[in-house]
Amino acid sequence: YEIPQRADADVSFEAVKLGRWFTCGLSKEKEVWRWGDNSDGVLGVAYASLWYSPTPRLVPNRQYEKLGTFGYGACGLDAGGFAYCWGSGSSYYELGNSSFTSDQINPVAVSAPEGESSAMSFVELRHGDYFSCGLATTGRLYCWGRNGNEYRLGDGTTTHRARAVRPLGDKVVKHFDVGLAFTCAVTNDDTTYCWGKNDKGQANPSTAGTNVTTPVVRFTPAQFVPASLALGADHACALDPEGRAQCWGSNAVHQLGRSTGGGTADIGEVQGGLRFTQLASGDNHVCGIAKDGKAYCWGENKYGQLGTGDRVDKAQPTLVVGQ
Repeated sequence: YEIPQRADADVSFEAVKLGRWFTCGLSKEKEVWRWGDNSDGVLGVAYASLWYSPTPRLVPNRQYEKLGTFGYGACGLDAGGFAYCWGSGSSYYELGNSSFTSDQINPVAVSAPEGESSAMSFVELRHGDYFSCGLATTGRLYCWGRNGNEYRLGDGTTTHRARAVRPLGDKVVKHFDVGLAFTCAVTNDDTTYCWGKNDKGQANPSTAGTNVTTPVVRFTPAQFVPASLALGADHACALDPEGRAQCWGSNAVHQLGRSTGGGTADIGEVQGGLRFTQLASGDNHVCGIAKDGKAYCWGENKYGQLGTGDRVDKAQPTLVVGQ
């Protein structure tokens, strides 16, 4: 659909998350609902039994405080902050457990991190292309899953990890986000670090074309302090303390919110002068809730993902129809 449609379910959601071809919602009762494609059993039943569901479907035996999705799988945090994942499983260890390298319809407990004997309690999870990062209750950042030549996990190796590593060591992280194959985090001293895939300058425009093996300083406190981050496939956006959207990386389909240039660009303000309370990035598009409470989107619109009633890419925030 090019225009937002209402999900046909008699349930109230407190959060929704999007995978590659499916959507999940966390109800106010902390139950998990799913709809869309069931590749890899992400709907909680075998793919052979259910190819897809066009309407929300209660996923059995799952109650979580927080929910997240990656390409073909999902993870939840229970009341104690412990992580469980299901759906896509492979030798990338995206489920966070070396005992499960095939698709799983039931939740798998994420293993204890490298060098630790007990599973970690998290306050937040973020997911990229077959890898995840979690912010622990200690304030330290842990990442697991696919690594490879993009250095997704930021540990200086290409080794896939079933047990999480700490790319920032003992640094305390205030907030972070994960893109398709890169990550940025703001530490408690207001320094911003990024690492991972950098072919379009999404991790660091000054070294575009060279992937970032371990965390490097993206912004010092004197340069810029993101209030929040929203990372995509090959672009990154952040809100400044006043709610202005600032983006960098690839502008091939105007995902930086600029009408000029289609190559790599450093940080710059999104056109239109709006102030936002939150941002979210897809692969090549961005949406935000402005301070007037309305949703605006920009970037790629090939599939009508901007909700603007057409399929034309937008170089600046454009109001989603129906508001």
